[in-house]
Parts: sequence; structure tokens; C-alpha cells
Amino acid sequence: MRGWSKDIGDSLSLSFELVLPTIIGALLGYYIDRRLGSFPIVLIIGLFLGAAAGFWNVARKYIGLSSQKEKR
Repeated sequence: MRGWSKDIGDSLSLSFELVLPTIIGALLGYYIDRRLGSFPIVLIIGLFLGAAAGFWNVARKYIGLSSQKEKR
């Protein structure tokens, strides 16, 4: 039973690591756009950079998790 709950925790963690950087990048881009008056250029750039950072985090963590499972 402990392995099952750990897998659910890992899955939730991975989803947050994908979504949060995307939202933060979009919000920062929106804020900068509002300050510079360049709407929506920086918003789009921030959205893509946040999504890329999220995917990078998920890939890095997934590789770490799969290598841990192989060791078991």
C-alpha cells in the first residue's frame, strides 16, 4: 500500500511541476507587458518559457524516478 500512495504523490508532484512554471511565466509576461505596453508579446514569450521550464522539470524528475524504480 505504501508504494501506491507514493506513486500518486509522485504523479501529483509532476503535474504541479508542469503547470506552475507555465502559469508563473504567463503571469510575469502579462505583468511586463502591462508595464511596457507591449501586450501580448512578452506574455506569449513568458508562456512558452514557462511551459518549457515545466517540461524540463518533469523530464528531469521522470528520469530520476524511473532510475530509482529500476534500482528496486
